[in-house]
Amino acid sequence: RPRRPAARRSTTTSSTVAGSAYQRAGPPTPNHNFFVAQAPEAAAFGRSLKVEHQFSGSLRDIQRKLKDLLPPPKNKKSLPQLNVTARNCGMTTDAIKKVLQVSDGGSKYLFIAKGDHQFIAWLGEIVR
Repeated sequence: RPRRPAARRSTTTSSTVAGSAYQRAGPPTPNHNFFVAQAPEAAAFGRSLKVEHQFSGSLRDIQRKLKDLLPPPKNKKSLPQLNVTARNCGMTTDAIKKVLQVSDGGSKYLFIAKGDHQFIAWLGEIVR
């Protein structure tokens, strides 16, 4: 008797973004959701980001907008620091950081996802 494959369980760890709407981009994969709320959720799981700026467009558009918002690097030869969390972008976080011309670290966080043929990103600081 042929054996049936085990049922797939969908487990997701998500990040909460203080904003105005729920965002889900693309097919279900592990770690694929950003939840957006008007205020911090007491029972939220994952990291919560206090949004300072929201962007949409191509990665190059976002890179141009970020340039003025990030603190300058300590060394002229180094890149500005930014922590990047990507969901459903079709690219690795390292590839996104390369396009955005940032290095890992610092106090600022960028949560980024790909929606309807464009990227959606939120810049801010982690509140918990």
